[in-house]
Amino acid sequence: MDAGRPSLSADRVVEMFRRWVLGVLVLGLVGTVTELILLEHYEQPLQFVPLVLVALAFVAIGWYLRQRDLMSLRALQILMGLFVFAGFLGKRGDH
Repeated sequence: MDAGRPSLSADRVVEMFRRWVLGVLVLGLVGTVTELILLEHYEQPLQFVPLVLVALAFVAIGWYLRQRDLMSLRALQILMGLFVFAGFLGKRGDH
C-alpha cells in the first residue's frame, strides 16, 4: 500500500464518474446543436424536435446541477429517454 496516497471512497468515485459523464453529455449536446444549426436542420417543423430536446436538456442539466435532488435527476433521465425515442423516429422517417 502507498501510505502517502489518500484512498478514494466508493461514493467519491461514483460522484467523479457522474461528473465526467455529465461533462461528456454537455460536450456532446454542444456538438450536436452546432452541427444541426450548421446543416440548417430547421427547415421543416419536425426538424425542430432535436433542437428543442437539446435546449430542454440544458435546462434539465442546469436544474440538476443546482438542486441535486431526485426530481431533477428523474427529469434528466426522462429527457434522455426522449432523445432515444426521437432518434428512433428520425431513423424511421429517413426511408
